Amino acid sequence: MQEVLGAGVLLLLCIAIGYSEPTFHVAPDTISGWNGSGDYWLGFDNVNGLVINGSGTINGRGSTWWSRSQESTRPRAVHFDNCNNQVTGISVVNSPMCHISINQCTGVSISRIHINSPADSPNTDGIDIASSTYVDVRNSIIKSGK
Repeated sequence: MQEVLGAGVLLLLCIAIGYSEPTFHVAPDTISGWNGSGDYWLGFDNVNGLVINGSGTINGRGSTWWSRSQESTRPRAVHFDNCNNQVTGISVVNSPMCHISINQCTGVSISRIHINSPADSPNTDGIDIASSTYVDVRNSIIKSGK
């Protein structure tokens, strides 16, 4: 199953319901399609006890953005701000910039995730952690660009 979601989406409904099979969530394939927040595609703010668990893939379709690598407006694929959460088993691929960003969070557990972008994709960090405490990343594969 493939689902195209607009920018700045809160994916809480999809997560709460869950899918019985792996799902591919893909970002808009044009820059104009990212008309929500310029900072991130999927965002979670002030969520207590968030659990993202599954085998789905979040595809940021970053190739449209990579030629604009010097611009600070490239969005991150998934962003957590002031949350405590658990992320397990998902894949995040081809983000325009950082794949997962964690800001001002406490008690974050990330395990068995797969992050992948081409070796020549500019500044596509795997996980950026800022102003956060008790963040645990383990048993994951992270391959990001230059």
